[in-house]
Parts: sequence; C-alpha cells; structure tokens
Amino acid sequence: MEEFIRIAAYVAMKNSVPHIQIHVHAAHEAGATPEEIYNLIELVGSWTSGDATQNGMEAWRLVFRPELPTIFRVVELTSESFNK
Repeated sequence: MEEFIRIAAYVAMKNSVPHIQIHVHAAHEAGATPEEIYNLIELVGSWTSGDATQNGMEAWRLVFRPELPTIFRVVELTSESFNK
C-alpha cells in the first residue's frame, strides 16, 4: 500500500522516470499486479497532466515490457522533414 501511495505522489509530481520505476518495481514485489499499477498511473495521470502520465507509463514499461520501444522516441529532423 505504501508503494502505491508513493507511485501516485511521484507521478503527480512528475518525478523522473527512473525514480518512479524504482517504486513501480517495489509495488510489484509487494504484491501489486501490473494491471493495478497501470490503472493507478492512468488515474493519477488523468488528474494531473500528460507529462505526468508519460513519465508513469514509461516507468511501467521499463519494469513490465522493456522489449517495447520507449514512448520518448528521438526523431531526427532534417531539412527534408519540413517538405512533407
């Protein structure tokens, strides 16, 4: 329960992804399911902002689905990018 509260607070405060990731992992180790943690992040994110949701979801992805690409994709912009 304590880790759930920490996740909610850290997502709402838009803490760094690695910091949230630590607590996502700890909550899972304490018995929370990936779905419960996902739902918590989604709920808190809906109360706060898109940035908060992104940080929380990226932390969740790193713990449970690291094989998926990051949501923080780096896109190279070139002069050709503006001609499309």
